[in-house]
Amino acid sequence: MNKKYILLLILLTSIFTPNVYAYHKTETIYATFDLNGKLKKNTIQTKLQDLEKGTIEDYSYLNNLKNIGKEQFTKENNKILWKSTGKDITYEGKISKDLPISVNVKYYLNGKETKIENLNKKKGNIKIIYNFTNNDYNNEYNMLTPYVVTIASIYNDEKDTNIKVSNGKIINNGKSTIITAISSPGLYNNTKIEEFKNLDKIEINYNTTSFSPHEIFCMITPKILDEVDLNKLDQLGTITSKINTLQDGMNELVKGSVELSEKEKELSNGLSTLKDGMESISIGSKEYNKGQDTFTKGLIDLNSGIEKASSGMDIFSNSIHMLTENSNKIDNIENELNKLYETYKNNKEILNNIDNGTLENEITNKIEQANIKKQELNKELIEINSKIMMLEQLNNPENEETIKQLQNGKIQIEEGIKQIDEALNEATKNSATLPLIKAKIEGANEVIETILMNLLNLQNKNDINDNNMNILINKINSLKEGIIQIDTSSTNLSNGLQEIKNGSNKIIKGNETLSNGSKKLEKGIEDAYNGTIKLEEGSKLLYDGSKIISEGLNKVNNDGINQLTNTTNKINKIYQKMNKLVKISKNYKGFLSPNTDEIYFIYKISE
Repeated sequence: MNKKYILLLILLTSIFTPNVYAYHKTETIYATFDLNGKLKKNTIQTKLQDLEKGTIEDYSYLNNLKNIGKEQFTKENNKILWKSTGKDITYEGKISKDLPISVNVKYYLNGKETKIENLNKKKGNIKIIYNFTNNDYNNEYNMLTPYVVTIASIYNDEKDTNIKVSNGKIINNGKSTIITAISSPGLYNNTKIEEFKNLDKIEINYNTTSFSPHEIFCMITPKILDEVDLNKLDQLGTITSKINTLQDGMNELVKGSVELSEKEKELSNGLSTLKDGMESISIGSKEYNKGQDTFTKGLIDLNSGIEKASSGMDIFSNSIHMLTENSNKIDNIENELNKLYETYKNNKEILNNIDNGTLENEITNKIEQANIKKQELNKELIEINSKIMMLEQLNNPENEETIKQLQNGKIQIEEGIKQIDEALNEATKNSATLPLIKAKIEGANEVIETILMNLLNLQNKNDINDNNMNILINKINSLKEGIIQIDTSSTNLSNGLQEIKNGSNKIIKGNETLSNGSKKLEKGIEDAYNGTIKLEEGSKLLYDGSKIISEGLNKVNNDGINQLTNTTNKINKIYQKMNKLVKISKNYKGFLSPNTDEIYFIYKISE
């Protein structure tokens, strides 16, 4: 295989480095396709790592097993027993099972679809569309198993120019162009999110002076999201639940404010009746009995209205307290939004460091410093070896302790050189994978951009900034402050109602006093009549105030809480779907066996 294509394969596999656990199992399916996407052959390989000596129990659906090493094994049904020597075990086999991802390739010359065999050495604009189809349906979740397809290819700058690729990046070294792109077939079908609609295909467009086919390498994995992403989605679900609780509390508060307004209207009517009765009594002593009856009826109506208003006030107060308690949970929303925004800004800073060469310069400096340190240690090692040889030739027993110390120092220097070599290898590896790391971070930031644009109601991702985030946070804080103010007003309203109840009791006592003697009748009637006028005026003010509160609560509910709830419910729908996809990915056990830790499908599309 050409060296440059081996490099592409290394780039693809480097972003899927497996974790190290006891008895780690990896499945790799190598498949070769023709230029139209028709399968020509496949090779299936399984690797067992981190083994201990002794009998190892393994499982596989493969037939006609072939061990690449020398370890002995026995197979019964799908169970395999290996005699392990402690080294990695690699074996191959056959299986009659269709691949989960199929590919279809279409070619266009100057905008017209053309067969590949008619394109050889042609000049013009070339468009190639790779359509990936997900054939792996998960019956348990009623969704397609999520796969990520990463492709890579190399183009010659001497004849191929103006190269573009969808869902991907282009890397140019001055002589050739490396194309990398990502597809996730079936992701739109699973989520119905418009931003994922074109992820079933990858389109490459370029101009050429003489067309020749390019080999395409594809790395496919079912691990679409990791455990960290799942935790973030769980946090999002928690936020949605808290906001819905806040919405329920607000609805109860609005309902209570309407009931209170109605009760206060009944109180006002009762006070008007009382005023009419007192006016009748004041006409004269001849109408005393009739006026007394009217006054007594007015008192009964007043007490009834006050009791009803008191009941409504209890409902109103409980709703206010519920709303106040839920308002404290708004802080959680603010914290989660700030975390998401900080992650977005940190990712952009990392990408800027990659683009301006800061990270690459740091890696280069570390490599240079490590080489200098290695030279110094090698020099010290030569000096110690010389001293040991000289002292050994003297053959003096008094030098044995010195020789022993020098030998210990030699071991420490050799260990230091070994660590420097390992650091150099790691630094070189990081330098080679820097473009793919950049592509992965950019993909993550695109998802965050979509969430923030929906929350901020933005059309342009460039408008995601500190100012707009502060506006959103201020709206949330204003909502919380408004709730606290309503709670304070509720307390004042309750105190006012209690004063009305106290006034009613005084009127009742006055009525008893009125009945005790005719001398106090006239003054008592006058005082009671004046009191009812004030009560009526206070009742009207109370009614108007409760109406304003009710309208204000409706405005807060409609303009604030409802909009926040609608937005979070939209996000929750996305969360529910993505949570299913994460569970499918996490529980994926293997294409060839039920106990696989890592699985990769490596496709090669070529002549």
